[in-house]
Amino acid sequence: MSWLVLFSVLLLNDAPGSSEPLRVSIIELVANPERFEGKQVVTMGYIDIRGDEDQALFLHCDDLRNWVSANSVRIAVPDRLRPKVKRGQLVYLSGTFSMRDSKRWSRWPSGQITDILVIDPVRAPREAACSVR
Repeated sequence: MSWLVLFSVLLLNDAPGSSEPLRVSIIELVANPERFEGKQVVTMGYIDIRGDEDQALFLHCDDLRNWVSANSVRIAVPDRLRPKVKRGQLVYLSGTFSMRDSKRWSRWPSGQITDILVIDPVRAPREAACSVR
C-alpha cells in the first residue's frame, strides 16, 4: 500500500500543472536535463557569481575551485538577489530549469536555471564554506 502512495505523490509532483517546485540535485539536472525542461526546481550547490555571464551552481566545492563545469548548471541570478550570497557559499536556489540556449552557453551543456525566485545561504558548519580566489 505504501508504494502506491509514494508512486501517486511522484506522479503528482511531475504533473504538468504542478505548482510545487521539484526538489532535485545538480546530479539529476546534469544527468537528465530533458526531464526537467521548463519546470520549477529547487536545488542546492556552491555558487559562483562573476559578472552577468559567468554564474553557475556547482555540485561540490572542488568543482567550483577547478571550474569543472560538467558538474554544474548555469544560473541567472537577478540583481536584487545578488547581495544575499557570496561566491563560494553553499546555497538553496529555486528557479526554472531550461536546456534552451545550452549551445550558446557551451560551458554548461546541461542547461541553466533562470527566473530565480529564491536564493538563500545554507546554514551549515564552517566546513561547508568554499574558499575560492
